[in-house]
Amino acid sequence: MTGTRSAPASGYRLRPIWEVPPQNSKTPPLKSFRLTKELVEQRIKDNVIIVTFGNFAFMDFILTWVKHSTDLGISNLLVGAMDTKLMNALYWKGIPVFDMDSHMSTADNPFPYLARYPDADVLTSSDQVVATVTDDRLDIWQQVRAPYNIGIFRWRPTEPAKKLAKERKDMLLAHEKIWDQIGFNNLVLRQLGPSVDGDSGLACASDGNLKLGISPASIFCNGHTFSVQAMPQQLRMEPYAVHTTFRYAGTEGNRHRLRGGRFFFDPPEYYDAPGNVLLRLLP
Repeated sequence: MTGTRSAPASGYRLRPIWEVPPQNSKTPPLKSFRLTKELVEQRIKDNVIIVTFGNFAFMDFILTWVKHSTDLGISNLLVGAMDTKLMNALYWKGIPVFDMDSHMSTADNPFPYLARYPDADVLTSSDQVVATVTDDRLDIWQQVRAPYNIGIFRWRPTEPAKKLAKERKDMLLAHEKIWDQIGFNNLVLRQLGPSVDGDSGLACASDGNLKLGISPASIFCNGHTFSVQAMPQQLRMEPYAVHTTFRYAGTEGNRHRLRGGRFFFDPPEYYDAPGNVLLRLLP
């Protein structure tokens, strides 16, 4: 999205992330949390906004995502709340929220990397488990055999990207049983190739006018490349993001993977609950 900053919408004062509202204040009316151009413009930075969404059951994942993002100096973010319980909870924690796949965590600020590909209409992650590059270039699109994954992707407000977004929306509204990720793959893969040029790593896709890039699975990790293969460590690289796919045990499995990778943000009481005994190993 693009635009310039404007005055905050009525009833929703722009505060630094994590700054909680005054205790004696009231929750603003529901209309204050609508997704509007003005709300986005309050948070946009360098014409970029990063968004995740979920319901109250995934609140701890959302807090983890926000904590890692703000620790990395990222403040141009919004959270879409799929129920009012989450919307209210995030508001009272000082999280910018609007009323509307949060099992993903940011490991490093991805914006400098994404800025290297200003011509890409869409950059998408994938379920690729075999490295096609051993550095931080985009994955070689001709060698990616796994589905593209919508857990981590970036869209630019170009005409080809907006056309794809509308086609995807229309497809999902017309066919409610189609998984949104399958719909994305079906549309993007109507045409794949040729390369946009010899160096960028981008491919012509969808109707031939969309410039598509596939983020390397070694640093925009899926659950297999990060947790099973430890591909970033194998290649001596630092990941930008982790998406907890390729795992069992549902939501608890996601928490386990992120905790095991030392990414999960737990409140202090998680480690100091009544009846818990913590052992400290001394050297």
